[in-house]
Amino acid sequence: MSVNLPLDQMTTEETIVEPSTRYRVSFAAKTKEIVTGGLPMVIVTAATGEGKRLGHATPVQQNVNDWQVFSCDFSTGPSTHAVTFSLQRESCTTSPCPNLWLSGA
Repeated sequence: MSVNLPLDQMTTEETIVEPSTRYRVSFAAKTKEIVTGGLPMVIVTAATGEGKRLGHATPVQQNVNDWQVFSCDFSTGPSTHAVTFSLQRESCTTSPCPNLWLSGA
């Protein structure tokens, strides 16, 4: 199986929702020694159309040794029947931003 995700997108999950409805999604996270150009965060987008961003949680900080609860509020539009939750990295905050190149041997 092959999955093509943008470089800043780590994983996704699609969920059916009701149109014109307000939601809150909550999750717990902890970290240990994260080294990254952009901290991880959960983003909610409409699963159809242009994938409009509906909401996002605050980024998970480095060295959160105990479980910490995060939440994200979002509202669906009148034609939104599914949303995508994705774990993504914030845009790189360092200058220059780190790069990685891979090549088949």
